[in-house]
Amino acid sequence: MFQSVLQHVLPLQSTVTMMSQAAGGDQARTMRALATSTGVSGIVGLFLNQIGGKLSDSVGRKVMFATGPVMTIISALTILRSKNLAAVMAAKVMKDVFITFSGSVMCGASSADIVAGAQQALMSTYLQLAVGIAVI
Repeated sequence: MFQSVLQHVLPLQSTVTMMSQAAGGDQARTMRALATSTGVSGIVGLFLNQIGGKLSDSVGRKVMFATGPVMTIISALTILRSKNLAAVMAAKVMKDVFITFSGSVMCGASSADIVAGAQQALMSTYLQLAVGIAVI
């Protein structure tokens, strides 16, 4: 969970700054790029989360947990080295999708391996509370 908090919260402002630089400081273009990349992340994430969840049952949770940090490193390097707005948007989508998968989907799947029923619901609530407090 700590990994999820770090990966989601730390880049909140830096993503906007890097996107703005790639858009040449144009605020309207930056906001369109952020909105588009966020929407695409959601749509791609819907499919990837389903596939990845099933894949983790056979490959193992640790391998799938590692995708978030690995893809964060790759996307961060892409964002740092690229001045092209399309490349920065693609890297943001990749980062968002894999962070959500690694931090949320795999966390839920792992907790289901440990607890069930009301205990799982309570554990999930505590995790969500901790993430919310960490953002603040």
